[in-house]
Amino acid sequence: MLALSPATFLLLTLQATAQAPTLGALVARSEAKQVTTAVWFREAAAEHPFYTHRASSALIPASNMKLFTGAITLQQLGPAFRFRTRYYLHRTPNGLALRIQSGGDPGIASGNPVYKHPFDGLVAELGERNISALPGGLLFDANGFTGPARPPTWEAEDLGRTYAAPTGPFVLEEGCFGVTLDPAGRKTGNCALSFVPAGFEVPVRGHIRLTGSRKRGSRPFIAFDSKGVRLEGLFFYGFGPRTFRFPDSDPQGVFAQVLVHSLKRAGISAAVATMPEHLEEGELVYTQETPIAWPLARLLGDSNNFQAEQVLRVVARQKTGSGTLEAGRKLMQARLRQDGIGDDEWHVADASGLSRANRVSARVIGGLLAEVDHASWRRHFVSSLSLAGRSGTLSRRMKGELFARVRGKTGTLSGVSSLSGFLVCKSGKTVLFSILMNYDRKLPSRMRDLRKLQDQMLQRVFETR
Repeated sequence: MLALSPATFLLLTLQATAQAPTLGALVARSEAKQVTTAVWFREAAAEHPFYTHRASSALIPASNMKLFTGAITLQQLGPAFRFRTRYYLHRTPNGLALRIQSGGDPGIASGNPVYKHPFDGLVAELGERNISALPGGLLFDANGFTGPARPPTWEAEDLGRTYAAPTGPFVLEEGCFGVTLDPAGRKTGNCALSFVPAGFEVPVRGHIRLTGSRKRGSRPFIAFDSKGVRLEGLFFYGFGPRTFRFPDSDPQGVFAQVLVHSLKRAGISAAVATMPEHLEEGELVYTQETPIAWPLARLLGDSNNFQAEQVLRVVARQKTGSGTLEAGRKLMQARLRQDGIGDDEWHVADASGLSRANRVSARVIGGLLAEVDHASWRRHFVSSLSLAGRSGTLSRRMKGELFARVRGKTGTLSGVSSLSGFLVCKSGKTVLFSILMNYDRKLPSRMRDLRKLQDQMLQRVFETR
């Protein structure tokens, strides 16, 4: 092996760095693809950015909007906040009733380690009180969480997708239900089917048969419509259980159905009743709660749209008394206006970034990251972001020198690719960055090339700062 002197090694390193494309050259490559590109880079310890391009241009940010949602959530609620749904027993003319008071909890889901089943704790508490019937019924108290389930600016074509799940006062499984196919050890006949959450049921039409062909059995047909679930096709018997998810058409109805089922299994009869205008003071018997960490990680790391919209509703309810999507939107818009940012660089249409009516500049995102960097809740925010090569929406990116060096938030819509966050450079310095890219959605997708350019920009900064 040829040994290089320190001086020669340094010279070769400098030459290689000099030959690498500059940030300006990488931005030029992006814009040569008919992509409007806004870029903002600043060392965390500095007062001013060291590189910008179109930094004041308001572009569609896609899921980079969630950076603002996560920040206002931690700022207004605090990292110790817990989402709470409370259950009260009431004496009514019809007998004992159970009132469910909404706290807008976005964490009542099987993926949340807090829950095995959402109503186990409640059922156990009622069992200890020897309650076998609730003749006064189940009373659903929305507690200020009213209004439409989705932002009005979401496109109609998105509404049937799981990424556009509805919000509301009572929601299970992040606004979705699941259909689980399970061969259950059999090789022939119809595939076994169950629903998630347990206790939810809808009419089922058709069936899915088991097959020994992996290829033919890899794409069974499962559809959901007003008549229930429709099944067709084949499922490979060598697969384990697989769950296919759909957005709820009636989140509160699903919540009620699962609750009634859970009570019935424990020998407690109950049915949904109408909330009376006047109700005597009740007795708090159980509180269901989710620490803020899990919803925040789903929001910032996994880029879950339901979490963003639902969490901002809770912020609005806590601060204004109105847990509506519009109240949350206005709260976030007002916060930025308070910071002296003009409307030409910022417009809030939703909390998640799914709406194409959102507009934000790279400079505004950079300013937010700088604020986060000095906030008392910085650790909670940054640790919830995706980690390059390891977690969230960045788990398959930046496997080289940038591995685990970037904490960021991606954003993707047709015609939109964005990436903003924190980069730890080779020198140990932390750099705050925002990269927004927009192009005509009618053009062929440029997504793969744009992500590569984003990664190359970060690689360049990593090596040179």
